[in-house]
Amino acid sequence: MGFPNVGMHYFVKTFNQLDVRFPITKRELIEKAGDIQVKTWENQYTLLKDIFESMVPEEYPNGTAFMCAYTSANLQTPKKIFIGK
Repeated sequence: MGFPNVGMHYFVKTFNQLDVRFPITKRELIEKAGDIQVKTWENQYTLLKDIFESMVPEEYPNGTAFMCAYTSANLQTPKKIFIGK
């Protein structure tokens, strides 16, 4: 098993390639992501746009708001698995 937050490392590397400028909307992020996949675990990849689609709110005025939304969305998957949804 690898480092527990391997997904964050690859997410940040991939996100930096998008040349995002704030403020930005979720729709704009999804468009920029296209079909790019990001490594989310040792042998698992996820479409970047799927990560963006799981995030709320719809607008991000700055990087801090964006990272808070990313972290919150990232925590929802294990929560759903744990409670069986």
